[in-house]
This record gives sequence, C-alpha cells and structure tokens, in this order.
Amino acid sequence: MGEAEDENFLHPKRTEQPISRAARAGYQEIVELLINHGVDPNYRNAAGGTPLVLAIQRGHLDLVRFLLANGADPLLECAWGQFPILHSVYRGHVEILKVLL
Repeated sequence: MGEAEDENFLHPKRTEQPISRAARAGYQEIVELLINHGVDPNYRNAAGGTPLVLAIQRGHLDLVRFLLANGADPLLECAWGQFPILHSVYRGHVEILKVLL
C-alpha cells in the first residue's frame, strides 16, 4: 500500500473492507498486515460491525487477542448498540468472554 492510498478503502461495489472480511474469516495474518499498514482496527464495515465484533461472532480467539493488543476498543458499541462482550455471550464463546473480562 502506498502512502497516498486510503488504508480503509471500500470498493464501491463491495459491502466490506478487506479488514472486515479477513476478521470474519479468521485470517489473522491478513488482519495483522492491514493493521501494520495503517488500517484502523475499529473501522466499521457498511453494516456497522467492527473487526473485533466480527472476530468474536465467529469465535476467532487468537484474532480477538491480537485485535485487543493492537487498539481494538472492547467498549465500542457495534451498530446494533451492543458491546463486544455481549456478542461472546450470545455465541457461547466462553474463552473469548474470559479475554474480554
């Protein structure tokens, strides 16, 4: 990525930024690369979800740890008005819940 490029670029025909797709799929290496190149770990996709919430919903424990260690805000409400911790409870992800506590 060049300096003049928008790190949080959203293609006009897509609904998610690369970081959102990678977080949802659990592709930690891609998320790390994007964050290391300036992508905001709290950036919201078109639906208002953050990478942290997307990773929590899919149970990607190591990715959740990485995002928290790299600036993801565990107190940032998602577009649905819920905190990340609630998503771990709703999905039954006990280990993620422990990390968030």
